[in-house]
Amino acid sequence: MQRYSECDSNHFWAAMIRADYDGLKRFLLRRVSDMDDASDIVQDAYIRLSVVEPEKVCNARAYMFRTAANLATNRRIRDQRRRLVMDEFAVMMRSDQEGYYSRASYQPEDLLQARHVSGVVAEAIRALPKKCRQAFILHRFYPYSYARIAKELDVTVSSVEKYIAKAVAHCKKAIQANHIQVGSDRK
Repeated sequence: MQRYSECDSNHFWAAMIRADYDGLKRFLLRRVSDMDDASDIVQDAYIRLSVVEPEKVCNARAYMFRTAANLATNRRIRDQRRRLVMDEFAVMMRSDQEGYYSRASYQPEDLLQARHVSGVVAEAIRALPKKCRQAFILHRFYPYSYARIAKELDVTVSSVEKYIAKAVAHCKKAIQANHIQVGSDRK
């Protein structure tokens, strides 16, 4: 049995992916929303595979496709949970009704996590400066274009971009500070 060094293992998997790149992307397109997501998953699959010793795998091609399929499933689950969080947050921002959920099919632990995350994010957004907060809300919850937000707030499009970037970074920091794991990162 041939032993691969780490470098040889990387080359092996890179060659496998390169040889079946188009087929792998077509395979992934049936599982994800667009070509960019499929390309991202191919890259993620390479990273995962690069630490696997090829001689320990019976069918390298099947293993590569299974790894990619698992990553696509994880991405779909993570995206569904993030949408749940955003749905819950949108409800909180638009309504005072406690306990209302726009999607009844989620698991109770997902709903509890969504409520917790949305509360943390709501507090983070409330702490933002007024124009930054307004730009973020208009962009994320009413999906206004940057140009429309700039007109509404009487600022430049560049300012809107900066406001939204600042708000996103602030919300991420608040989530991290509360030790919240969203999506497939949860344990």
